[in-house]
Amino acid sequence: EIKDKQNEFNDLRNIKNKMSVMKKFKVMVLFMLAGFVIQAQDRPAPSSMEDRMKRTMEVMQKEVQPNDKQAKDMEAAIKTFFTEAEKLRGDGPPPAPGQMDPQRKEAMDKLAKLRDEAIKQTLSADQFKKYETTMASMRQRRSGGKPGEAPPQKQ
Repeated sequence: EIKDKQNEFNDLRNIKNKMSVMKKFKVMVLFMLAGFVIQAQDRPAPSSMEDRMKRTMEVMQKEVQPNDKQAKDMEAAIKTFFTEAEKLRGDGPPPAPGQMDPQRKEAMDKLAKLRDEAIKQTLSADQFKKYETTMASMRQRRSGGKPGEAPPQKQ
């Protein structure tokens, strides 16, 4: 009878140990899932073209202070840039900074140059300097750096 009680006690202890292992396994799986969820949230969904236009123009109004005609011309140039850039991107998400294929990057650079040339024609020299500084700052924030720092390089 003592042997039976001992075996019963050992069986209970084995069940308890198995349950402890299962609890640890469940906790580990939960942490892994939480890690995946956090990682998936690192890149926010791209905002709509209208939202980007609105934010860009708000910043430009504040920093560059264009008159009404200049603001209208800037808005047209920026809208053309965003529209054409969206066509180049297609349906997929935008690539991570520094990971755009060379042909697409060349096309985007050409669009940016056309936008900047159109804006340069409408602004004074001082305003255009402010515009360039503001655009550089906005690009820097978008790529995750601080204004004045070099953008992060891919490894």
